[in-house]
Amino acid sequence: MSREEIQAFLQAIKTDKYYSGYHDFCMAMFYLGIRPSEAVGLRWKYIDWKRKTVTICESLSRNEDGRSAGYARQRKTTKNSKIREIDLHPDLYKTLHEQFNPEAKPEDLVFLSPKGNPIDDHNFSQRCWKKICQRIGIDKVPYAARHSLGSHLIENGATIPQTAAILGNNPETTARHYSHMLNRPKMPGFLNTSGPGTSEPGSP
Repeated sequence: MSREEIQAFLQAIKTDKYYSGYHDFCMAMFYLGIRPSEAVGLRWKYIDWKRKTVTICESLSRNEDGRSAGYARQRKTTKNSKIREIDLHPDLYKTLHEQFNPEAKPEDLVFLSPKGNPIDDHNFSQRCWKKICQRIGIDKVPYAARHSLGSHLIENGATIPQTAAILGNNPETTARHYSHMLNRPKMPGFLNTSGPGTSEPGSP
């Protein structure tokens, strides 16, 4: 998703009559590049307000039988068991800090459904996410938030290893998905012609 599409999405969901309660959840997915199950399972104890970081080390995943409702979800490690620490962008830091209730327990979930339950990512995808996408004229799935961050990181100059560390992938997987985002190198010339990138007579 382009920067403009992400901005349009977040603005549309923030002002939606029925789904505005999912704005911060979506914002976290865009700004952190975390998997939906990692966002669903994020707990307040993993946010370091002083260092302005968040640690991603577990998820609240669907049940083995595929059930996605909050009561049926299972707490697991991340998909590949990698623990990663991600810097909080000032925008997201401000949003989360405003949402934080000092009376919240460290084990409490950061994001909840409007009814106060763990978010059912299937219902969220089919109802909320799909509706907001239709409103702004795009056709994307929630995982687009994660892939979008990876693309924008590389466009902004992040290396493949840096991007992999933030997304919790190995560099090989990241290179396979995002190599098309890298700047194409200028091909060298070898004839005695003028212009940058060409060789002079007698040079190697």
